[in-house]
Formats: sequence, C-alpha cells, structure tokens
Amino acid sequence: MNGAMYRTLVELVDRMKLAPEEHRLELVDARGRRAVFPWRLLHRKVVCHAAWLQAQGVGRGDRVIVCPTNDPDVLASFLALLYLGAVPLSVSGGQLGQAPGAQLPFVCDLLNRTGARGVFAQKELVSGDDEQEKIPPERRIDHVPLSLDLDEEPPDLSPADVSPADLAFVQFSSGSTSRPKGVKISHRNAMHNVRLLVEVGRRVPDEAAATWLPLYHDMGLMATLLSSLWHCTRHMVIMNPIRFLMRPISWLDELSATRSRVSICPNFALDLCVDRIPRRQLEERRIDLSSLDLLFVGAEPVRPGSVRRFEERFRPFGLQSGVLAPVYGLAEATLVVTAPRYREPVTT
Repeated sequence: MNGAMYRTLVELVDRMKLAPEEHRLELVDARGRRAVFPWRLLHRKVVCHAAWLQAQGVGRGDRVIVCPTNDPDVLASFLALLYLGAVPLSVSGGQLGQAPGAQLPFVCDLLNRTGARGVFAQKELVSGDDEQEKIPPERRIDHVPLSLDLDEEPPDLSPADVSPADLAFVQFSSGSTSRPKGVKISHRNAMHNVRLLVEVGRRVPDEAAATWLPLYHDMGLMATLLSSLWHCTRHMVIMNPIRFLMRPISWLDELSATRSRVSICPNFALDLCVDRIPRRQLEERRIDLSSLDLLFVGAEPVRPGSVRRFEERFRPFGLQSGVLAPVYGLAEATLVVTAPRYREPVTT
C-alpha cells in the first residue's frame, strides 16, 4: 500500500502501522551511534508520545515550538504533534559553534507573538536552568515520556480528524535576505509536495536512501522524512548533520553500505567531499556509489564546477553520469519549485 490514497500528514503518519515488517528507519547520531526503528515500531512510539503530549494538555490546533532533529524522542514527538492535529512551529536549532541558548531570544519572541501553547524543552532551544527561567514553566513541554515500554500495547488513541485545508505546520524561511519569516503549510500543501518529491525522485518502496540534512530545514523535513513515509522506505538512514560536517566520509559510507538509490544535499557538500576525503580513504573503505541513481543538489546556488569536480572524483568509485540533479525550492513554496527531468543533463 502506498501513500497515494492519503490526503493529510496525519494519515501519512498513521500509515506507518501498515509498513512491511522489514522496512525501517535508522537514525545515526553525531558519534555514529545507531537507533533502528521498523516503521511499525516507530508508529507505536509516536502514539505513545502523542498520548503523553495529550496528557500535558496539547491538543488539536495547538501550536508548539519545536526543533525537529534525528534524535528518536524529538522525531517521534514531532510526528506525534501531527498525529494529534497540533501545529508544530519548526525552528532551527542554531548554527554549529553557537553558544548554548543562542536561539532562546528568538524562541521567546516567537512564543509571545504566536500565542503558542508551549515550547519543547529540548537542548537545541532551551539550555541551562538560567535560560529555562525565561520561559514560564507552564509553557515548557516535556516531549519525552517518563516511562515508555514499546513492548506494551500502545494507548488507544485515534489520529486526529483533520481536513486537507487545515494548518499542518509552520516552517521558517532561511533568513538569508531578512529575518526568518513563518510560512503556514496546510496538509494539502505538504501532501502535494510529498507527491511531487516521490514522482520526481521515482521513489519506490523497495529502496534505500541516506541523508544528513537537518530536519528543521524544509529540504530535510519534506525531501527526507515526510517523503519517505509515502512508501515507508525499505531502509531510510537519517544522520545527524554534525557527523557529516566532522567526517564527510560518513555520508558516503552510508550510501555505499546501504546501497542507497537516492539522496539529497546542498552544493557545499559536494566540495566538502572532494576537498576533505582523500582517495586512499575511499579505497580503504571500499566506497561503492554504483547504486546511486539520483542525487538532488539544492538549498543554495548549484555551481557547475562543483558538480563536475564531484562527478570526476567519484566516477572511479561507481558514480554514474547524470546522477546529480540540480533543484530549486524555498520555504514559501513548501519546498519544490523546479527540478529536472530524470537524468536530464546539467547545462549552464
């Protein structure tokens, strides 16, 4: 069963319970530690988190500030908000190297301006006792259940009954030209984009994919997490972005080991791989990219020189011609604006 029959993200999240038993999501943290969840088990975890959030007073239509990450509890709670019909306000966790709590002024301002029900008390948004005092206790939401046994029967909690026109979540523009702006995304907007991503990427159930994009970014959220729910991909790997930035070879390791067919990255990742990964390391780790059929490149200007360098460098390691596909999108359009036809040559 694929996602074509579903109209809302709530239905798409709920469909995880129907996934084949061997289909799974694998989350890799910054240190390389792995958490593997069959989609069915992740569904159970989402329902448990939804019941926990509901017990804290979170319900349909409530806005909750959250920084989606590949931490298992944060990811499950983000999906749980959708399951409840609540509205996540998806914000960035800040830049690498920023001091803890650097995002707090923005979060506090957002909390006041939007009338949000609360903010997830996660380290990316709230750090340290002194910082937490700036957010009233009644508006700090603990997103991690105190006791969670996934072997037990999940709570009897039905998914929210929402319509395609209802607000699904709010994402924020990049802020590259001005202050980040909130963009309201309806379930119809989101599902239309997920459908486009599946069609353009020729996504199929029996495939593997690996990426490191942050889930608070529109490209990471839509093109990585939500689009993988369409088929409940056989093997989906989502790495912590810091792991890739510190060890670029780790992304290629995942692509090679899982025999990934599709992935996505910004232009700078192409240069980082070429400049930071010596050929000797590729040979020692027996990197094989021959299974890679599509590598979307976007999120920033795509430079022809970067594409050529990447293709030339990794051709001896199985990378086929025409795999790299420049794309363009923006938060204001949910994500997808333009994408090439399958294996359309890159021209300048």
